[in-house]
Amino acid sequence: MSYSDSMLQSQITEITLRTITEIEELAEEIISDRAQIIDFDKKRCGNRQALRETKVNPKDKQWICIGNLFLKISQKQAIEMLKSDQNLIEKEIANVHNGLKPKLKKLHELEGLPSTDGFDLKSIKVDA
Repeated sequence: MSYSDSMLQSQITEITLRTITEIEELAEEIISDRAQIIDFDKKRCGNRQALRETKVNPKDKQWICIGNLFLKISQKQAIEMLKSDQNLIEKEIANVHNGLKPKLKKLHELEGLPSTDGFDLKSIKVDA
């Protein structure tokens, strides 16, 4: 084996190692993003349950938990807080979803998989 063959093999090994490292890092980010989406979805579901409970059992004052603190506030304030929190969670989920699409596309390119045509389409919002 000549010196140039050895150099070529070393360069190929380095490029392969760099690519595999990049694939692993991207895969970790994707897994983390998906776990974050699941956490946000659990919070969204809890908020939805709380909103439904305040509407099914209306009271002048509602108990609400904020972190480790329980507060008794008016029903109107509780509903406003829950709706505000719900909107923030929806935005966070959308942000993570939007960031996830290019990562998945790049991962497919790095792995040599066929492109995911149509995967990055955006929905059209129709006002009714």
